[in-house]
Amino acid sequence: MFQERFLKLLESRECLATDDCAVDVLRSVNVESSEKHPEVFRILVDQRPHEWHDRYITGAQIKVLAGVDQSFGVWQDVPGPIDPPVEDGEKVDLSRPGVEKFFTGIKTTTEGRQ
Repeated sequence: MFQERFLKLLESRECLATDDCAVDVLRSVNVESSEKHPEVFRILVDQRPHEWHDRYITGAQIKVLAGVDQSFGVWQDVPGPIDPPVEDGEKVDLSRPGVEKFFTGIKTTTEGRQ
C-alpha cells in the first residue's frame, strides 16, 4: 500500500524521479507515513545516512533517496561475498536490528571490443 501511494504521487506529478519532484514526493509520503508509523529507521544508501518513516522500503524508493537514475540497480550490503539485489517493487523489512545498508550502481556492464 505504501509503495502504491508513493508511485501514484510520482505519477501525479508527471515525473519519473527527477530530483526536485522526487524530493517533494518523498517529503509528502514521509509526512503521511510518519503520522501512522512514528518509528524512524536509519539506513545508509551509498554510504550516506537517511531516515525512513515506514517499516518497509522498496528498491525504487532507495533509488530516489540515492538520487540515481531509475535504470540503476540496488543491492543490500550484507556480510559475506554476495550482496542480494533489491528489485524496484521488492519490499525490504527495516524492522530488523541494526542499520540497513544499501548501494546503487549500473545494473549491467558490457565487455569492451577486441
